[in-house]
Amino acid sequence: MVIQKQSNGTTAPATVTRLIHLGWEIQVELTLDDGQVVNAHLTRDRFNELELEAQQKVYVKPKDAKSFPLYFSI
Repeated sequence: MVIQKQSNGTTAPATVTRLIHLGWEIQVELTLDDGQVVNAHLTRDRFNELELEAQQKVYVKPKDAKSFPLYFSI
């Protein structure tokens, strides 16, 4: 997931909902405007460059997105 502070026409708005510090990496939980929750992993350098904080509005673009079908069994 590519995270930016400014929209560039190919990004979607999102809100930072949670930041999890994992040593040299930061996991960022984001909520898109349609309610979907996505996660991004940033290096500490990129995190410091963006200066992210909880509830901050950002703009995201998928990079190597993966999705899995949801199966229900009864």
